[in-house]
Amino acid sequence: MSDKPINKYIRCSLNGCGCRINPLIWISKKHKIIYLEIAKCGSSSIKKALDISIVKEDYINAYYHRGDLNIANLSKEVIELLSKIKSIEDITEDKLNYELSLGIERGIYCFQPYFNEIDILLEKLPDFLYVSNIRDPVVRFISCFNMFSDDNQPFRKKQRESVGQLVNAGIDNLDFFIESSLKEPNHHFWAYSTFINKIKDVNNKLFINCAEMNQKWDFIKSTLNLPNFPSSAPNIYVNRSKSSINITDLSEIQIAKIESIYKDDLITFKSLI
Repeated sequence: MSDKPINKYIRCSLNGCGCRINPLIWISKKHKIIYLEIAKCGSSSIKKALDISIVKEDYINAYYHRGDLNIANLSKEVIELLSKIKSIEDITEDKLNYELSLGIERGIYCFQPYFNEIDILLEKLPDFLYVSNIRDPVVRFISCFNMFSDDNQPFRKKQRESVGQLVNAGIDNLDFFIESSLKEPNHHFWAYSTFINKIKDVNNKLFINCAEMNQKWDFIKSTLNLPNFPSSAPNIYVNRSKSSINITDLSEIQIAKIESIYKDDLITFKSLI
């Protein structure tokens, strides 16, 4: 795959990471909703409720916007799909009926991945409901540590190992994870303030605090106003990590280090809760 995420507001060095295909911006023109996906902030639960998933056709849009997908990492089915593209002109002339900036619709709410600048959406669709998810940056970072150090999630451990930053479970390994996060950026814990602040001042918005998602699900449901929306937050995508480090386990020095890294996110988070 490309060595860069589709979304220009994040950085990620993980090999074979989904952010090479997923632009993290989803739009339902039918229901006038735009969702900005923030990793490790309850986004899997929200996407499950919105019936959003990645489909193989998204590779076409990613191919156009990056043009450097590594064939060695793609399935035979996807390679066959991309082989239909003789050149960029095939897409621009709409021979395959694909929009350059939008992927195909999926799910009961007809969400599409959006592969262009968010500023264009803000200009053209100011009345849509802009939705995103947030989380205390320190708690989010700890959740990432628990995930990437979890022996029960070998894929995640392998991702870290492949960039030379394998991390093991246990509070005694947290300092290494903090330092290595600066050397190997990762969209799961990349700062979200620059991305979210794009929609901070729009009139019609909904910020979902990961810590309050279950308690405020009725409010979320009524604000989204979607037919057949689940009556409670999906729980099948709750972090399955068996690691048990919590913020109370950290020293003041460790918390200060993390807060220093995410100082802008902390300002954004506190202004939205």
